[in-house]
Amino acid sequence: PYMKDTTREDKNISIEARVNEGIRLALGYTDCEDAINSYISYIGEMLQADRVYVFEKNEHMLDCNTYEWCGEGVAPEIDTLQNLDSEICKAWYEKFENNECIYVHDVEELKEVRPDQYDILTRQNIQCLVAAPLYDEGRVIGFYGVDNYKADTAEITSEILKFMSYFVVSCIKRRELMKELLDAGAQDHLTGLGNRYSFNRQIEKWNNVDNVVCVVLDVNN
Repeated sequence: PYMKDTTREDKNISIEARVNEGIRLALGYTDCEDAINSYISYIGEMLQADRVYVFEKNEHMLDCNTYEWCGEGVAPEIDTLQNLDSEICKAWYEKFENNECIYVHDVEELKEVRPDQYDILTRQNIQCLVAAPLYDEGRVIGFYGVDNYKADTAEITSEILKFMSYFVVSCIKRRELMKELLDAGAQDHLTGLGNRYSFNRQIEKWNNVDNVVCVVLDVNN
């Protein structure tokens, strides 16, 4: 009699269940950035990884590390991974456009073929990684990945990243929307300048500054 092989199906159910649990925990945060940080922390601990991170393209199309979780004893790298030249990850983005993940099973394999990537990865003590694309309406807006994962396999790790992508992107879009709303609420629509609300926000930022000079201009004659 025909017997259905449910091994892969059961595996996918298990992955989805674990990812959904991470989302459930992240949804407990009202701030979208806190939600992302909660989720990548959950993924990092689940995979026993050294680091989980998110990279986004900025307005100059340079890659910036915007979120990072580090395992115990692992030094953070987020401050050193800003405004990376697009050429460094160009080959990665070509694969991302085809909905492919990046697998580096042994970073030593990059030493001769991609010395620029090799230098960045070895400086961070990375031995292996998996990176997956982030899509917004069919457009690649960045990527996210896991370094030195110790649990499961590279295939399982990539499956988890694919499952979590829609949640990360939705948080990023919500963050940008909130930023637009905040900026709009702080702008005078006639002049395009900051309004009184914007002024008060700036004064709050200067609360601990010793010396401030304020110049008042009348734009209405």
